[in-house]
Amino acid sequence: MIRYNYFIRFIRFIYIKSIFSVGLLLGDDTTSEIILSDGSKITLATYSIVGNFVESDGLNEFPLVNLNEENPLELKFAKKQPKDILLSFRSLIDDLKNPNFKIREKASSKLSLLGNGFQQIIKTFIKHSLDPEIRWRLREILISLPSQNEHSLDRILTSEGIKTGYVTNFILRSNYLNKTITLSREQIDSINFNPVRKNIESSEFEYNKLINNLPLYDVKIDFENSFNDKTLTEGRSINNAFEDLGVILNAEQSFLTISSVLIPEVSGKYSATNSKPLYEGTIYGRFIDSKSKRKLGVSKLAFSLGLTKPNSINITLHDFDNNELASYINSKKGPSVVSFRSKQPISYFRITPIEKTSPSVAITDFWFSKPKEEHITPNNKHKLITLANGDKIHCKSIKISNEILERKKQTKLVPYTGFSDTFNINNSKINSIVLSNNENKISKNNGTYIWCLLSNGSKLKLNISKEKKPENKLTNTKVDLLPVAAIWPSEMELYVPPSINFKNSDIALYIRKDPVFLNRFSFENTYFIGTKDNESRIKYNYSRVPTVWIKNPPSNNQSIMTIELMDGQIFSLSKDGVYQFLSIDENQITFKFNELKKAVPLKLIKKIKF
Repeated sequence: MIRYNYFIRFIRFIYIKSIFSVGLLLGDDTTSEIILSDGSKITLATYSIVGNFVESDGLNEFPLVNLNEENPLELKFAKKQPKDILLSFRSLIDDLKNPNFKIREKASSKLSLLGNGFQQIIKTFIKHSLDPEIRWRLREILISLPSQNEHSLDRILTSEGIKTGYVTNFILRSNYLNKTITLSREQIDSINFNPVRKNIESSEFEYNKLINNLPLYDVKIDFENSFNDKTLTEGRSINNAFEDLGVILNAEQSFLTISSVLIPEVSGKYSATNSKPLYEGTIYGRFIDSKSKRKLGVSKLAFSLGLTKPNSINITLHDFDNNELASYINSKKGPSVVSFRSKQPISYFRITPIEKTSPSVAITDFWFSKPKEEHITPNNKHKLITLANGDKIHCKSIKISNEILERKKQTKLVPYTGFSDTFNINNSKINSIVLSNNENKISKNNGTYIWCLLSNGSKLKLNISKEKKPENKLTNTKVDLLPVAAIWPSEMELYVPPSINFKNSDIALYIRKDPVFLNRFSFENTYFIGTKDNESRIKYNYSRVPTVWIKNPPSNNQSIMTIELMDGQIFSLSKDGVYQFLSIDENQITFKFNELKKAVPLKLIKKIKF
């Protein structure tokens, strides 16, 4: 029997070694998390900061205070120093009042070029302006600007809620990896000052919190506004309404729509719900790049939910490979706000009503951090190293050699952000190295290859031709010589059922959710053949073959490392397994299969995981 949780534990072991090392918790006790401007993430146990904070809503400013006096829980810097930008912005607003028409037109044009991050400030000016022309011009400017997923002002979260404004004269000093470091505001994206707990049994979620006390989010969707100049209409699909913000929504039985049905104790006119039946069924969401459709992920996610009862909804969060990161069932009565933080990017979520309690659920508000790629580097010549505690450091260079596998020795790296010239890191702390962030070069032709999962967790491409059976070109290995656990089409994801109840056979083919059991099968040149217990045959061209489970994956893995190639293939290397590791150096990784050596150049490798 293949059980879902069993398989997931196996895959997590291969890719992340242990859920306890990366889970949804932020780090060690009493550490704070620093996100650098290049995307690096470091945790600091002790540090000192200096700086001043001026609170502002864009229209008004309040007296300067010492940043430490605000006792910030979180701090998020705008990409550019807001002080100078606000002066320019207010000057342009004043120009909208100028009697000269050309000056007003020029000011409107310049305001339209400000870009992402000023939308909320413009709304503030619209609210406070008494001039109908200014309000009209600002509304037209709002339409021309993109959907907001950035902020032009610095933001701090305090016990009193969120404050906006700008920080000046900021410096952070600390010790990191046995070196003294100094960070300026230009080098930092955000800081989470909250001490975090390492205990896996502690709460990973913030439940029934006041909205003002939620963590700082980049995007808020309240289902009240129009996007892309399209009005949200009851009864019509909103699945793709927020695609420009990086999320696609869906519903289990029909599509997601908005409804104006009043939900007690919840603010706002509209909520998101399944269209048919209204307010019933699972709600899905996936973070993507709106242009390339590539998967993206978020580190923070929150929902305001209505129509809930105790133990009535189950929220599951998933990574880029659809592995479950966490599952949460609500426990309190009434509308609730539930917030999640994650070391690993959340790429996909599912909100499922527990029907025996209540079939209903609605999303009244939806917050998330700006969606990003799983491994983003400043450019493809730079590397990304991840540590066992979840830290991520973008590097100009990393010295890779066979010594990197000797856990008591150290590896030298040069960070991209210049808070230190070099670091020497104990190899035992290194979790993975991302060598490139190039887009996967995967053919869109269904007929050229199929995916194959091996019993050791390797994921291979098997090329298809009329002349011979499916073959892995990298190792020149035909399918009959491989310990195949499952196959599936090139353009589809592997279907992992909750369980497979094998009878006397050991092959399960999934056309739908229920399997078709086979007792014999064969891989032919261009098609897959299987035989049922009643001796009837099924035949599929590889371009149309569904997911086929052939054997159980093992419960553990003895890999030394896994290597993920640019085209999505993954090889699990061990001392005496299917692929036997031999060596690694600055140019290539060498392993052995059936007594044949194979050297894979590092330029073909996207990620090495230890």
